[in-house]
Amino acid sequence: MALLVGQCPFSRSEAEMTEAGLVSEVSLPPPLGPSRLLQHSTIRIECRKADGSTSSGTGFHFDFHAPIEIGDIPVVITNRHVVDGAIQITFTLTLADENKQPTDRHMPINVSEPSWVNHPDPNVDLVAIPLAPLLRQLEQAKIFPFWATIHSDNIPSVEQLSTLTPLEDVLMIGYPNGIWDDVNNLPIFRRGVTATACNRNYRGRPEFLVDAAVFPGSSGSPVFIFNEGSYAVPGGLVMGTRLWMIGIVYAVHLHKAQGEIITITIPTQTRSVALSGIPNHLGICIQAARILEFEPVLHKLAGVK
Repeated sequence: MALLVGQCPFSRSEAEMTEAGLVSEVSLPPPLGPSRLLQHSTIRIECRKADGSTSSGTGFHFDFHAPIEIGDIPVVITNRHVVDGAIQITFTLTLADENKQPTDRHMPINVSEPSWVNHPDPNVDLVAIPLAPLLRQLEQAKIFPFWATIHSDNIPSVEQLSTLTPLEDVLMIGYPNGIWDDVNNLPIFRRGVTATACNRNYRGRPEFLVDAAVFPGSSGSPVFIFNEGSYAVPGGLVMGTRLWMIGIVYAVHLHKAQGEIITITIPTQTRSVALSGIPNHLGICIQAARILEFEPVLHKLAGVK
């Protein structure tokens, strides 16, 4: 089983930069357990719009593999509707100590005129925000952040997905209603279950439902199957830990006062939800494998032949 990697993206002495402007990240042998690393896998995204309004959502760290001369490509993945129209994005970063371990210190980082890469399928509500330009600025300013990175190894293969049942316990991580531990810069964990099988396409789309509390600010929350100690598989019980990322929350079903069921992307502003729309706590998730479709686009931008 592949676990998350906790890391400070570059050493204090020198960052491994390439002509493409990408960072070759330095992995740590993490003393942190998987649940503590999961706390550092997400990032709170606050957006400022041209009209002065603000909104918030959830993003998570993801690294795309690339040839060694380029180095892995670090990005933040979130929903497109989280950042649409943003003229400034604020990330709150946890700072690392001299041993490249997380501290309780953190700082907001403003990114003006932010840029992102849309998913190659315009029907998929995902974007990748490249971090290399930000990392260059942080390194020059001698600011050393810490986060835990999700990799393709954390996304289950088709064969692994086939071992899952229609009813699985899930963990969703994010910032519902903008709520977070702002003193320690940590997200909120919420448990739920799959409401439809995550290895089947819901209504013909590569999506599935979760039965969990999904509120404004949850947009972009990663959804994991996370079992510590043991977990059930068809025909028996396996001892060990399982950590698979299976999806990203992007929308909810709402029950209107008139009785109609509608689907909306999760608002990024609490006040955007009309009182006549009653959430039924069924979140709609994009299957995690769709993240991997960013790879050829990012490789092309990085100059990978």
